[in-house]
Amino acid sequence: MGRALLKKSLAAGAFAVLLLGGGEAIAQGNAISVGSGKTSIRIVAPGTGGNNVTPLQTNRQFVSRVLKQVTIINGNNPLNQIDPVRNNNGQVFADLEDAVNANQGNNNNDGGGDGLANCQGVTVQMQASGTAPPDFRFASLDIDPNNGDCTVVADGSTGSALIAQIPANGGADFTAAEVFPDRLVGLFEFDPPGAIDVDVPLDVPTTVTVKATNGFTVQITVTVSALGGGEFSFTVNAIQQVA
Repeated sequence: MGRALLKKSLAAGAFAVLLLGGGEAIAQGNAISVGSGKTSIRIVAPGTGGNNVTPLQTNRQFVSRVLKQVTIINGNNPLNQIDPVRNNNGQVFADLEDAVNANQGNNNNDGGGDGLANCQGVTVQMQASGTAPPDFRFASLDIDPNNGDCTVVADGSTGSALIAQIPANGGADFTAAEVFPDRLVGLFEFDPPGAIDVDVPLDVPTTVTVKATNGFTVQITVTVSALGGGEFSFTVNAIQQVA
């Protein structure tokens, strides 16, 4: 536990707790054993000193409890605005059984694997990124060009084939998202090449084609929709290999 000094200022005066020594602290009555040593916690009335002091008794009571924020770390999100039941880690499933399997770890991917068809019709709630401004939201598609395995990633942390980001146009436009292959990975590019990104207006299905370095080419139709409260969903409406 090391050395800690805790100070609190209350309306009745200043209170201090000092713990000395090392190891794990174990409470014993009005003393705390710290490692091989022992120290006491003394509550002292303000304005007193010396060894002969009278402890100040303070009674505190909770008068209200306010829930300020709920943060979903992983698993099912009962506050999901698309479906509070059939979701797991940002992905919404068509069947409850699929959602349960994903929640129990039987599906390691957010949106599929084992072929492009497994990303067909998948909707996820777009997520924030630790490397972008807090109001930005992302989702993405990872595709293995060797076998077509496909994964929808809710936070856009990996997206070799396609990343969706809102806002678009340098972070100024919340009426559209923009999609682009992950240029840092360098595995896919738009087909035909040349475009850096493509705008996806809200609620408008938009089709793009991306081509891998080995020639594997995929046509993808996606839709981005507003959920309210600065949150958005990303849907893969259609996906198919064209070359």
